[in-house]
Amino acid sequence: MMHTLSLLGLTGIALAATSTTNAPQFTIPCTVGNNAPCPTSWFCTQTEPCQTGTPCHGVCFTTPTLPPVIPCTVGNNAPCPSGSTCTPTMISTPSVPWGGQCISAPTPTTICTVGNNAPCSQGSTCTPTMTCTPGTPCGGACIATPTPPTTPTPCIVGHDRPCGKHSTCTPTMTCMTGKPCSGACIATPTPPVSTICTVGNNRPCSRGSTCTPTMTCHPGTPCGGACIAVPTGPGGPGGCY
Repeated sequence: MMHTLSLLGLTGIALAATSTTNAPQFTIPCTVGNNAPCPTSWFCTQTEPCQTGTPCHGVCFTTPTLPPVIPCTVGNNAPCPSGSTCTPTMISTPSVPWGGQCISAPTPTTICTVGNNAPCSQGSTCTPTMTCTPGTPCGGACIATPTPPTTPTPCIVGHDRPCGKHSTCTPTMTCMTGKPCSGACIATPTPPVSTICTVGNNRPCSRGSTCTPTMTCHPGTPCGGACIAVPTGPGGPGGCY
């Protein structure tokens, strides 16, 4: 039993020693221009100012993996993989193919000619993507046109004729007595329909509502009111237990 524990302890020490022999990442020293100490596909990058005629020290770094560059002609996405489109990488010249490269595009771009919105979907317009020259077709892309905010209809307070249904002329300035007061047509909130009733008679009211006074009541005189919903308490309408 003691021999087995001793062997296990030695094995653990050996494994620990083995695990610490690998150098941490980006700490392998090297000389710039000599990638021999570096792992495969790594290169020696300087970590100090280099002087001519003197070895320049550095550290091994991994080479970043760059996506492949696929050249193309703007308007022709055939060489591009799915999910990418040919994007300009140079200023266009009239009568010369417009060079670009395939770049991943989250939203497909529709190429068009400024002034012709036929290729564009509803709500978008052909917007220039190059410097336009008079007399030469100007390339562009279909871009969504923002919807302008609705401008309220101007009016004179007290005259709702320019306003639409369910709107009224509301002041937009401080009104002066005897002078026309400018305003704008603003929608009027629709008040809830009230059922007229006489206090003490809930017959016209719907279930869950009661006739509530809307005026000062006088003894011996019928008191007008309106049917208003009664808050539901723990014991039902009115909160009775």
